[in-house]
Amino acid sequence: MGVPAKEELEAALHEARLMREQGTDPHHVAKALLNFHYRYQLMEKVVDAARHYMHSGLAPHEHATLVRAIAAVERASQPAGRDDEGFGLE
Repeated sequence: MGVPAKEELEAALHEARLMREQGTDPHHVAKALLNFHYRYQLMEKVVDAARHYMHSGLAPHEHATLVRAIAAVERASQPAGRDDEGFGLE
C-alpha cells in the first residue's frame, strides 16, 4: 500500500472532520482516521525526540523531552473515558 500524497491525506482528513461534524460516520471510519492521524503525529514527535536524544550524547534535557513525548502517546492511546494514572501509590 502506498503512502497518500499530502493533498490526498488533507482531503481525507477534511472529509473525516465533515463526517464527524454532520454525524454521518455510521461505521466509525472517520473517527478512526482522525484518531490514528492524531496519534501518528504524536509518534512522529517521539521519533524526533529519540533522534535528538541519541545525537545529543544522551543529554538529560533531551531524555526528559523523549519521556514526555512517549507519555503523550500513551495517554492518547487510552480508550475514551479511561483514567489509569492513579496517584502513583500502586
